[in-house]
Amino acid sequence: MTTRTTIQYKVSAHDTSGPAVSADWRCTCCGKLLGRRHGSAILVQFARGHRYRISRPASAVCRSCDTLNET
Repeated sequence: MTTRTTIQYKVSAHDTSGPAVSADWRCTCCGKLLGRRHGSAILVQFARGHRYRISRPASAVCRSCDTLNET
């Protein structure tokens, strides 16, 4: 009989042990995820599958708290 063990690791958003491929762009007021930074671009995805690649600098209004956020 063979036993198979699955181990899951939880990686913190503040984990600096490895190279950062992307960084989260979050609202400065409520912390909601607005997009992900990838070098000089920001990737934004909405619930219905709409995806956008935006060049930096960028600004957005948070859909939760209406705060203006800039990169």
